[in-house]
Amino acid sequence: MQENQLSVTEIAHRHGVDRAYVSRVIRLSFLAPKIAEQILAGEQAADLDARTLLRMHALPLSWEDQERRFLAR
Repeated sequence: MQENQLSVTEIAHRHGVDRAYVSRVIRLSFLAPKIAEQILAGEQAADLDARTLLRMHALPLSWEDQERRFLAR
């Protein structure tokens, strides 16, 4: 690991949370841009919120799959 990088364990320790929470939050950085844009604009589906995303055990890796599942129509 490079000097300027932190492990999930180090991040969790610094912020007083557990590793599982940090892992779930990090996954959100891989959210499809269209979904992030909808969330920022307040236009996401009514049932899509931070709790829903954080409770997910696996966020689909493909942005296309994410969009099919989460984009507000």
